[in-house]
Amino acid sequence: MTAEQQANDIMLASAILYDKGVLDAFGHVSCRNAADPNSFLMSYSKAPDRIRAEDVLVHNLEGDILTKTDKRPFLERFIHSEIYKLRPDVNAIIHSHAPSVVPFTVVEGSLRPVCHMCGFLQGSGQPYEIRNSVGDASDMLIRNAQLGKDLAEHLSDLSVVLMRGHGFTVATDTLAKAVFMAVYTEVGARIQLSAIQLGEPNYLTPQEAKNSNDTNIGQMDRAWQLWVEEINVKRNF
Repeated sequence: MTAEQQANDIMLASAILYDKGVLDAFGHVSCRNAADPNSFLMSYSKAPDRIRAEDVLVHNLEGDILTKTDKRPFLERFIHSEIYKLRPDVNAIIHSHAPSVVPFTVVEGSLRPVCHMCGFLQGSGQPYEIRNSVGDASDMLIRNAQLGKDLAEHLSDLSVVLMRGHGFTVATDTLAKAVFMAVYTEVGARIQLSAIQLGEPNYLTPQEAKNSNDTNIGQMDRAWQLWVEEINVKRNF
């Protein structure tokens, strides 16, 4: 895949996630550079729904922009650089502040799979706690490499990490899968919150979650293709 194709996919993913309510004026999407695994592609600091392919710039794994530009990078690009550095299996990352997910980052318990579409949430565990890195001296943002490294280590080998009082990050091997997981993390949070209001949810067992996720992995492109077609019509890309 060329850098131009990857930039176009980042534009589409950003617009889809805005359309689905996973991103708003904030949040970001990146892909590992197919031409150079020691770099990644990400737009400059811009509202996701306004990103176009030409806004996507090459960054190295220190978070520095390699493309000549006067544009300001995202403050939290270190989420991306440090996960790519630690996880060679990851090729796409999405960071979101979805309001439906944030409550699960600030109360006891965790976001868990309640339906077959979000089995990948199994084991998401306790949210990343930035106070463990810098006490209360932060503004909650992952604005340097050390915080990015701490977050990446907390993520470990999972695909989704919750971030206390902040949101969540998805890291996986393809952009289509990352978009799917980001969308269904948000959907799963809404379903779980609705269920909790009725009583104690009957969560998927670990084996049910694994089986569901294994099945869905083979069909994620169906969702990506549908969402791309929809956004192309809405945005006239």
